[in-house]
Amino acid sequence: MQQRKGYFFKDIQKMSILALVTILAFGIAVPVQATGNMKATYIAFDGKQYEYYSKTISKQPTWQHTAYNKASSTTQTVKYNVSREKYVKGSVSTAAEFGLMKTGVKVSAEVGVGKTVKESTTVTFAIPPKKNANLAYGSQKVSTAGYIVTYSRGNVQSKKAINGNWTYSAYSSMTEF
Repeated sequence: MQQRKGYFFKDIQKMSILALVTILAFGIAVPVQATGNMKATYIAFDGKQYEYYSKTISKQPTWQHTAYNKASSTTQTVKYNVSREKYVKGSVSTAAEFGLMKTGVKVSAEVGVGKTVKESTTVTFAIPPKKNANLAYGSQKVSTAGYIVTYSRGNVQSKKAINGNWTYSAYSSMTEF
């Protein structure tokens, strides 16, 4: 009889392990008793943020030129006076909204809301011997559209459609051919 009891307990132990593995593997809900300390929770976020559905970063050339040096055996250094505009345009109208937009798309700006500033400079390129080159100068810009969303306790209270495009730096490029 003693030997039979040992098998009985081993069978119970195997079945318990099998039941535990089944619960863990299949995510079977196990009832848990709630405590009296449970309180309703909420996302503690009050404020505004920019949420975009469109963001495009691109180059906007304001000057282009083809430099020829294919016949020469020496490097040719060329300088050009060029200009470009720094700007912020679109439906964005306040510095606060624009600050939210810049934070939302993670791109800075060169000027403030509604501003356009013309900048002139000199660019220098070194054209290698036996090569020609396409030269360009202009602005890097971002264009975005989305919403200024106002939250209270994590819930959306309002959405305002807004769009903007602005420059964030100058660029120059040379492509040899």
